[in-house]
Amino acid sequence: MYVCSVFAEEQGTAEFKRFDDWKKTGSIKCETGKDATVLEGEHQGGEITKEFSVKLVRQHQYLVISRKNSQGDWSVELEKNEKREKLSPLSTDVEVLNYDLSKMFSEKDTSFKLSIHVFPGASLTIDYMKFSDKPVSSGKYKPKTYTGTKRYFDTPVGRFEIPPEFEDISQAPRKSGIIFSGAEKKKGLIYYFLNDYEMINPDLVPERDEVAKDISLFACPNQYEGIAFSLYALKEQKSVMASCSELKSGKGGIIPSSETEIRTIRCWPQRTSFAGTQYRMVPELLEEQNAADIPENKSFSYWMNIHVPANTPADIYKGAIAIKSESKTICEIPVRINVIPLELRSDPDKTFGIYYGSTEEFDFISQYGIQAVLNGWQNVMKKDLFDPMVKIAAKEKDVSKRMEMLYDGKDLPQLDFKAFDEYMAAYKKAGFKGPHITWFLAGFAGGGKMSIGKFLKLPMSDKNPALKEYPAVMTDSFKKLFKDCIKAINRRAETHGIEIYYYTFDEIGSHPDRELEAYAIEIFKLIKDAGGKTILTCGNDDFTGKISPWLDVRLYDGGVAGTKQMRDATFESTKKAGARFFRYGGCTEERFWYDRYTLGFENWICSWEAQYLWNLHSPRNNQFNDFDFMHKDAVVLYNGAGSHHVLKNKGFIPTLQLEALRQGIDDSRYIYTLEYLIKECLRSDKPEIVKAAKDASSELDEIKVSIPFRNSFAKKDAWDNRNFDRYRWRIASMSLKLQDMLKNVKTADRVSTPEKAKSDKGIGVEYYENHKDLSLRNLIPATIDIYVAETSPVLDGKTDDKCWNRSSMMKAFVSPYGNKPEVETQTWICRDKDFLYFAFRCEEPMMEKLHKEKKNRDEYVWRDDCVEIFIDGKHDHSSFYQILVNAIGTVADIKNVAGKGDIKWNCEGLKAASFIGDGFWSVEVAVPVASVCEKDNTVVGVNLQRSRNVIYSPSSLFPQTHTPLNYADLVIEKLPFEVKAILISDPLLLGDNHINVEALSKKDAPDIKIQASMSGSGGAVEWKDTSLLKGDPVKKADMLCALKSPGTALFKFDVSSNDKLSYKSSFTFNVPEGLDVFLPCRYFFRNEGNIKIPVKFNYTMSGNKDFTLDLAIVKDSTKEIALKAASQIKGNNADITIPLNGLDANEKYNLVFSILDGKNLFFTQSRTFSIMDYN
Repeated sequence: MYVCSVFAEEQGTAEFKRFDDWKKTGSIKCETGKDATVLEGEHQGGEITKEFSVKLVRQHQYLVISRKNSQGDWSVELEKNEKREKLSPLSTDVEVLNYDLSKMFSEKDTSFKLSIHVFPGASLTIDYMKFSDKPVSSGKYKPKTYTGTKRYFDTPVGRFEIPPEFEDISQAPRKSGIIFSGAEKKKGLIYYFLNDYEMINPDLVPERDEVAKDISLFACPNQYEGIAFSLYALKEQKSVMASCSELKSGKGGIIPSSETEIRTIRCWPQRTSFAGTQYRMVPELLEEQNAADIPENKSFSYWMNIHVPANTPADIYKGAIAIKSESKTICEIPVRINVIPLELRSDPDKTFGIYYGSTEEFDFISQYGIQAVLNGWQNVMKKDLFDPMVKIAAKEKDVSKRMEMLYDGKDLPQLDFKAFDEYMAAYKKAGFKGPHITWFLAGFAGGGKMSIGKFLKLPMSDKNPALKEYPAVMTDSFKKLFKDCIKAINRRAETHGIEIYYYTFDEIGSHPDRELEAYAIEIFKLIKDAGGKTILTCGNDDFTGKISPWLDVRLYDGGVAGTKQMRDATFESTKKAGARFFRYGGCTEERFWYDRYTLGFENWICSWEAQYLWNLHSPRNNQFNDFDFMHKDAVVLYNGAGSHHVLKNKGFIPTLQLEALRQGIDDSRYIYTLEYLIKECLRSDKPEIVKAAKDASSELDEIKVSIPFRNSFAKKDAWDNRNFDRYRWRIASMSLKLQDMLKNVKTADRVSTPEKAKSDKGIGVEYYENHKDLSLRNLIPATIDIYVAETSPVLDGKTDDKCWNRSSMMKAFVSPYGNKPEVETQTWICRDKDFLYFAFRCEEPMMEKLHKEKKNRDEYVWRDDCVEIFIDGKHDHSSFYQILVNAIGTVADIKNVAGKGDIKWNCEGLKAASFIGDGFWSVEVAVPVASVCEKDNTVVGVNLQRSRNVIYSPSSLFPQTHTPLNYADLVIEKLPFEVKAILISDPLLLGDNHINVEALSKKDAPDIKIQASMSGSGGAVEWKDTSLLKGDPVKKADMLCALKSPGTALFKFDVSSNDKLSYKSSFTFNVPEGLDVFLPCRYFFRNEGNIKIPVKFNYTMSGNKDFTLDLAIVKDSTKEIALKAASQIKGNNADITIPLNGLDANEKYNLVFSILDGKNLFFTQSRTFSIMDYN
């Protein structure tokens, strides 16, 4: 939806408080709060842009921006005639920035675009922006600073101080109500497990249900599986170490202790964005163990990896982690891993890569599942690839001789491939595959030492910093040498069996620049002409379309697939262009579960063909100090060798992020393995195998639908982190079954019978009220009394008839978000015996750009600058007529019923005329009453809209013009009363709902009678107090309408005076199901203990009647009731707690909710889930 900004014209000002309608590019986020608007560049950076008339600047020569706060780099840029210029304020160190625009324009200029550009990770908080006829004075800008005691943090290489300009936004550790037992206090140490690793913190106190669980994992041969666990000291513990024993199976199998690794988790401060000045405490570094002291009432956390060797027999392996303090064992944590005989596969058509890895890191990161690296000149070109150009240029001044020396009698330039060959050899040795994405900057040569343009002694570009290593003009000699270099590199890469994709410019669409765009297109053409493959970071921007013919891969920020609709649209446009569908995103922001989701389940539901994560190792200064440079360190693998502060062992320190990437890649492998086995089974000639494959395929589709897309994943309660393992185990179980059927192995023979359920706990129910769920909504936004004209207007479009002067001008138009539009639209309504007349006067500062092309009736008039009339003639708040007239008087008319528009309908007798004036255009329309109003209707719904397509910007009397419920009541005939308000429960619920009616009687009017009825899902309407229908001028009525079932409810509402029906109306509502149940997953492990299910009751109680909730958990196979509970409902929300150890494993259950009104069943609903066990 397009939204207009607040635009208040005061004396000498034109002010903006909102920026919702500005065009957005890149990953910029724009959010307006109560007092300010916050722009955040996020991972990619970007800008907001809006077009203005130069007339505005001629009235107000200064652009004024009042900033509340800024972090990182941002700029204001102005574009006219496709040329862009960065603006400089009169002073940079003040709160309110003033930009002088008086010398920016010539007499011929009519419009310009203004952009606020925010760089990656930066943010800008704007109080207001305005155009003013004079500068605005203000005090000095003072960034937020910390004034307390000095803040320090410890790292593997020493202690550092946090500068005062950085703000700590860490969330305080969760509070716990745990009461420790005497035995626990005596032992002095307990162990616990967190569901959310991001909560790991030395000050965290565990909850009771997190304490003293066993470690229970599953894995396939040749797979790593990891888990975090924490210790909490009830007494100070000295020199604590953790070690895992060998893991043994009942059949004599062993996983040696050498295949397990336990590292400590360091929590430390890390900046929250690339260029921001906020930080939070996060768990990140996974360091080699040293004896640790744990103070009293503090936590200490570890990460354990178990590697299952390739030939490990399938079985359950058990052992323990010994926790020792001063060499004395104080507790043991049981460890159990189920090794399943599943051959885990990787999709050969998908690639998981990462940005910027050196050859020293290849072997290490390959064990995490990384398959490819995106590297730039830092790792390839800088190492002498173009050294021959440098050496030749130093010796020879003549360009012709330089070329002869470079080619040395060969068909292609003779580059130095020694470092290139070594790099590619290391790449293949690590098991990496293509495509290798190579980022070539600086004119495609030499890393700053030399460029092709300089080698050819061409005049270099001086118009744009991004083009400084390119020639001002691409000569034929430049094009030939450029293409030959591409061919030479491709030829060499072929000898290594690696395909290269060329990445020559970065995020052009996110930072629009006409000169750069034009140059980039030519460079991409040259690469394609040379037989090369191209790739570019893309978004939903204009440049993606421009570059598309020469682009092989679109590399998108994950935000373009935030919802299913966004993903589908982006995927369709990519494939329509014949490009590959790649994703890039950040992995340096310490979000474990999000990183795992990105490479696993999100990768699956979005169908990314490859993912390249930013970034492995790019320290900005000291990699262990996030506060010593203007930008955040981009590191997920800390490298002792070659770093600013060298580790003693010059080894690697991995991170939780790397472990998350490994687990996400393994999630993808499990999914692909099942998909592979389904395809294999569908080829079988055995019906039972084909049926099993179809069943598995159907269930896998259901799982896929349940996975939230990115925008929902981040929301609270949208996803339970335990779902990763729940879904993985279910997928593995289905895979095992199909694999065994293909091998003719009886699955049941290798699965032991799980223990029967044992529990003395029943279902728990805790009720609470959430008053935010309930409110009343007024169904009548406004009432309009129509003027009856003594003389009908002459339809010439000029709006100068007497009737318009006597009729009341309508209220000001608003944007779809309720804000004041940039330009004014005036409207009037009057009538005579047969017609409703509408007049519009549309101010337009850019008349030369007016869209007025459509000349035939119903011919896409809405694409022109036009006005629109919406009439709900039945007053049923469901159907409506839509009449459009453009600036040259062309008409379109549409009948809308049940959400479908009929363009073939014609409004018989419709007349319209238009007029184009100086700085405005106007329209007059005559609508026959008989064509749009039901007989005897005295009131209809009405809304008016203007579609300003000079800069697409709709505005209307009331927002949401296709929702008749938002229309005003237009009173066609005078009534002895006015219906002021109809208030109804919002949302409408099952049970009894209140409807409050308020009417105002005119002077000396008789009493009025109000009647209402409900059909569809409703029952009878009961009057609460009919005495309020007479007496005072203000008539009020309070009704109860009983809704008995979900679905559609139709409410009819009639008002009569002296038994004459004077006002009728109707409303249609969708009544929700009786319960909203959040079941976090279809599958649960029995050893999880309890699951908590939030429930919202979508009903209201009748009078003082008591409602009862009956809960029953019914075994699907036998229909027997496993658990049950009943209780009186005491609120509109509840948390249901189910003890899973009271249910049998490997069973499907139905959770049945029944709401009883006394002994009568009021409503019932069920949810299905399955209980799983690792056995």
